[in-house]
Amino acid sequence: MIRRPFGAAALVLVGATALVAPAGVAGATTGTIALTIPAGLAYSLIGHACTPVQEIVTAEGFDPTTGFSTANVAMYTTCSGSGKGGGGHATYSATSGAMWDDAGTLYSLEPLYSNPSTGPTFTAYDSYGNEEYQSGWNTDLQWAAGFVPIPRVTGLSVTAGSTAGGEAETISGSGFTNATTVDFGSTSVSFTVVNDNTIAVTTPQDAVTANPTVDVTVSSSEGTSSTSTADQFTYTLPTVTGLSVTDGPATGGTSLTISGVGFLGATAVDVGTVAVSTFTVVNDTTITATTAADTAITDNATLDVSVTSTAGTGATSPSDQFTYVVPPRITAVTPSSGPIAGGTTITITGANLAYGTQLMISEDPVPFSYNPDGSISAVTPPGEAYESMPVTLTTVGGTNDGGGAAQFTYTQGTPSVAVSPNSGPASALTGVYVYGSDFVPGEKLTVTYATNVGTGKITLCKTVADTVGNFSCSGTVKAKKVGPLGDHIVAVTGKHGKITDIATGIFTLT
Repeated sequence: MIRRPFGAAALVLVGATALVAPAGVAGATTGTIALTIPAGLAYSLIGHACTPVQEIVTAEGFDPTTGFSTANVAMYTTCSGSGKGGGGHATYSATSGAMWDDAGTLYSLEPLYSNPSTGPTFTAYDSYGNEEYQSGWNTDLQWAAGFVPIPRVTGLSVTAGSTAGGEAETISGSGFTNATTVDFGSTSVSFTVVNDNTIAVTTPQDAVTANPTVDVTVSSSEGTSSTSTADQFTYTLPTVTGLSVTDGPATGGTSLTISGVGFLGATAVDVGTVAVSTFTVVNDTTITATTAADTAITDNATLDVSVTSTAGTGATSPSDQFTYVVPPRITAVTPSSGPIAGGTTITITGANLAYGTQLMISEDPVPFSYNPDGSISAVTPPGEAYESMPVTLTTVGGTNDGGGAAQFTYTQGTPSVAVSPNSGPASALTGVYVYGSDFVPGEKLTVTYATNVGTGKITLCKTVADTVGNFSCSGTVKAKKVGPLGDHIVAVTGKHGKITDIATGIFTLT
């Protein structure tokens, strides 16, 4: 970059003898600027933050490509120790080559590997009469009377924005007091000089259509700022980089805050191919929107959220994805029944089970977890015997209806039957007692004896299960109906709603 025109005689360096200032400049008359490296940066170079840091600066003159002051700096600091028997101290040092701009702000720094030699009477002038001179261990800079530095841009508050323009921008740098023009590439903009280091502007519209990166330059009567990566502004198509919420019901109504860049001038916001119901451009990096219903979706679908302006639509990425969620479908609960006491581990399978917020068996919320295959595991709570309870899962997209396969049936337990005595001679079955447990309380029961002759059955007794599901009764079978020797089934049958209970015992004829 060209700081100001230098010729062969533009830089005058004399080792130990000061020269007279160039013609027309009586000498540096403005305040003195000390050229030093800030303490924090010096400590980082030295590697220790002991206080104070001492700097020995050797003046070298003005860099011919920038016009900025250059010098070598040796930095020292001493750390003192303490403790029993006293302490010692250690000195740490570092050496760097440095460059400062016209305001004395450090512009560049390069580590060196040897200490500089001092020149206590060194003085140099640039073509404007600005003077750099050695003063003891320090180097100082004095501006010539009436000197106006060329502007320099060192940073932008916003480095990318919409092709529509309109973004508030703060330009940082130096030499802005006498600025006459601010340009974004080839486009001049109105501006406000806040102070010598700050200019406020509003980004203009993009003058071309290739999403360019342009240099932001500031000009004054002395020239135009040199370009660098620090002054670059990129015009961009609307690009989404994040969403405040990444899923919502396919019926719409989800409030979204969309983050990104290039939103000023947005004409449309879409989730997949469906436009949002409403959106508001807050600024170039923020849009608020409300999703609309997508009636074409029958299963959970992950879609890109895109923003479009008159210049086009930005590229999609995983950062812009939003999932429309539909109500779940439960196709199986395995096992589908278990004891009234609860504690049965069940696996729920189906479709669109993701994004679950609550699982219920009947009216009881149940903790649940997802398995790697997308199914759900849960443990049943206590219930009511022989009741088929709806199993419902609520997700972001809604709740299944709990019918069909989405049910779990509670059982009292496994009914059991005992016969006493459980064997006897074929002469008669006098005095046979039948006992049972784990039937439904209040259930009407019929106890039968299988003759094992064709389909013959003899009713031994009828009874009702007590309040805990137990019963006992007795009966007899005439000898002529007992059937052949061997095992005969004593069956207890009961019915509760649509559920039929059958439990059996054995009586052996000998």
